[in-house]
Amino acid sequence: MKLSARSRYASRILLELAKHREASPMSATTLSQYTGVSVQFVEQILKPLKQSGLTVSVRGAAGGHRLARSADEISLGEVVRLMEGGITLTVCCGETAKACPRKDGCLTRRAWVHLSTTLERALDAISLASLLQPDDAVCPEGPQRAKRAHKPVLHPRVAAPAAPPMTIIRRGRRQQH
Repeated sequence: MKLSARSRYASRILLELAKHREASPMSATTLSQYTGVSVQFVEQILKPLKQSGLTVSVRGAAGGHRLARSADEISLGEVVRLMEGGITLTVCCGETAKACPRKDGCLTRRAWVHLSTTLERALDAISLASLLQPDDAVCPEGPQRAKRAHKPVLHPRVAAPAAPPMTIIRRGRRQQH
């Protein structure tokens, strides 16, 4: 699952509102400056956040936007579900699974459903408040993982894929090797 910019930006906006909870409400322009998201996109993202009850807007000269609930009551799972329309890796895991003609005989569906459920639980376990903490408790592998060289992990029973045959062209003739 690849998260859309809307989910990532909504998270950034909510985190800024959480950081400035005790200050006056933040305008879309101020949120844009703090998050690096254009004012127009901030306004587009704020609409569903307000409609779902994650934020409230305050009118007036000193108006703007605030969190409607405390940061420890808002999870990344809630944000992603709102912005993405759900947390599923494949169509057959979501509410449209009934429409899939292969649902009953699919050998991989169980794995996709398990992974989707695991991802949803993991995102639900991460609150905005926990992301504001200075330690790595939420994502302990974050910085260390980025430093390691990327090596694909193969299941012990799965052999590495064989190299494709090479084609060498000599004097206008192709030869398979």
